[in-house]
Amino acid sequence: MSWRFPPRGWLKFNVCGVVFEAKAGGEGVLRDEDGVARALFSGPSEAKDAKLAELNSTGVALELYEGMGWATCCPLLIEVGSNVVKVEHMGNEMAFALAIAGVKHSDTFKA
Repeated sequence: MSWRFPPRGWLKFNVCGVVFEAKAGGEGVLRDEDGVARALFSGPSEAKDAKLAELNSTGVALELYEGMGWATCCPLLIEVGSNVVKVEHMGNEMAFALAIAGVKHSDTFKA
């Protein structure tokens, strides 16, 4: 399964959590209805497994969504790898790459 666009007028945050070399990290990419990346983050997680890292990443995604003012104009979908609608790493390369980068850094990057 590959990445799917959000419905018209919506935003979609894809979040990913990984454990790599005994360290956890997470990331998120916010895209609009045209698939254009509007925000992203990547950073380490205190979680001990990938599912908890994804949960932590979901919280960061919500903070970023609200903090950037998107909450006042656009509804949000959040898609995670552990969701029933699963996005394989091969269909979500950007999210997976950012999650690996998050494992390797000590601070969270947001843009």
